[in-house]
Amino acid sequence: MGRLIALVVSVFLVTVQWRVARADDQALKTLSTLVEKQRAAPPCPVLLTAESSQRPGALALQFTLTNVSPNTIVIGAGDLPWDGPYGITFAALDAKGMPLDVGYPIYDQFGPPPKFAIAPQQTLRGTYDLLWRLDPGGVPPNAKLTVVWAYLLRIMGIPANRQPLCTGITFMLTPKKVQ
Repeated sequence: MGRLIALVVSVFLVTVQWRVARADDQALKTLSTLVEKQRAAPPCPVLLTAESSQRPGALALQFTLTNVSPNTIVIGAGDLPWDGPYGITFAALDAKGMPLDVGYPIYDQFGPPPKFAIAPQQTLRGTYDLLWRLDPGGVPPNAKLTVVWAYLLRIMGIPANRQPLCTGITFMLTPKKVQ
C-alpha cells in the first residue's frame, strides 16, 4: 500500500511539474527528488496521516503517526514530522495547480538529538505549521489548497538511502485571514 501511495504521489508530482514548470518551482523539485531518491527504501513502518488543522485561522497540518511494525522504532527526538520547518518536505498548490513559494528559513538545533522510541501500535500526534515555510502574503485567503508532503523516517542505525519515506496529499481550505 505504501509503495502504491508513493507511486501516485510521483505521478502527481510529474504531472504538476510538467504543467507548471518554472525555474522557481524549488519545492516541487525538492519533493520529486526526495521521492525518487528513496524509491528503493523499504515500506514505511509507520502509518502517517495528515488533515487540515481545525484551529481557527491556522494554516497547519494535524499529523497522526502510528507505529504499525512489530518492532520499536528509535529516532532522534527532533525527527518527528512536526518538529520544526524541515520535519516534512512539501509543495503547496493553489486551486489552479500553481505552486506557492516555499521558503527555506534558517533553523538550527544544537547538540545531538536524544533518542526517542516509538513502541509497536503507539500513536503520536502533532501539528506542522505551514507558515513556517510559506509567506502568509502569498497564500490566497479562503481558497482551496493542495499540500503534497513527504516525511523521511530517520530510523537510527539505518543508512540514509534506506530510510523509509511516508508520503501523502492533504486538501484544505485556507483561512479567511492568513496570519
